[in-house]
Amino acid sequence: MCRFCEQASLGEQEAYDPQLGRGGFLPGANLPPDLILCDGPILTMDESRPEVTAIAIRQGVIRAVGRTEEVLSSRGRGTRVVRLEGRAVLPGFVGTGLRLPEARDRAALDRWIEGRARAGYTTVDVATLGRDWGEYRTLSGLIDRRHRLRLRGAVEEGLRQDWREGALDPGHGNDLVRIEALQMRPPADSAAMERAEALHRDGWGLVFDCAGDGGLTPVLQLAALAGGRRLAGMRVLSPRAPAPAEEAALQAAGLSVVTPPEADPVATLTGPRDVVLARIDRLTRRAARLAGLAAIAGQIRPGTYADLAILDRSPLWPGAEAPKLVQTWIEGVPVTPEADRDQI
Repeated sequence: MCRFCEQASLGEQEAYDPQLGRGGFLPGANLPPDLILCDGPILTMDESRPEVTAIAIRQGVIRAVGRTEEVLSSRGRGTRVVRLEGRAVLPGFVGTGLRLPEARDRAALDRWIEGRARAGYTTVDVATLGRDWGEYRTLSGLIDRRHRLRLRGAVEEGLRQDWREGALDPGHGNDLVRIEALQMRPPADSAAMERAEALHRDGWGLVFDCAGDGGLTPVLQLAALAGGRRLAGMRVLSPRAPAPAEEAALQAAGLSVVTPPEADPVATLTGPRDVVLARIDRLTRRAARLAGLAAIAGQIRPGTYADLAILDRSPLWPGAEAPKLVQTWIEGVPVTPEADRDQI
């Protein structure tokens, strides 16, 4: 089809969330999908349609979900159809509260990225995207070269002052690597509190890291300093889950607490059905909401990226063992090592 015929066939184009990173309208909204996955359990984590048997993908974005026969009706001559044959599809896992490795040379960062993809993570919200701009550029270069992971995260507040390429605004970057927050110490007095709130009004998310000796104490003092004001959009990065009383105080101030995710999330998907569903929700929809990424990740529904974790069987099937990860996909393309790519 020539480009003029293609444009004529589009019909009414659908606007979509600018977080997808391409801006404007989704081209080819009414054209046949590039790929259909069907005949398998697909857990969407979308309450309106929690389980389907087929999804259609075009240009890396989910175009349709539903029963196999209804989704297959949209295929064209160039559509590739993959029958899952018992394998299960989940939204790609979203990791919150992760940290880059202590070694930050190119090889170490490359291994870290590969490790997240091998675990089924497609989007990771990291505590800091580098201790300096050199580390940030190395990390961005590795992601841009091979699209194996989607990174969101913070930079230390001091680095914002060192930026030499014009104003550094919230959301700097692209749909693969994006700076969305500033990491800073919890404000200890009213002047520091006013500064933090001014940054938040300017669109910055704020991350308070509690990995030091003081633990959650400085943030609990911040909650008291807020004096009843809600600090929504400010997050607390903690190496441990807060005690019930601590969590109640932080929630009352509107602070979200983020703890590190599982190193091997698929291994946790065993047990009673409701327990497994709760764990999947924590790895997908809930994590995406905590990271501010609910519009593009955490669910399989039209308009979200085709970022997927493919398992050898449904985690909801009865069995003593957890399923195994077969592949991780970013925008409808396998990103796990070459040796795994023939498995689907």
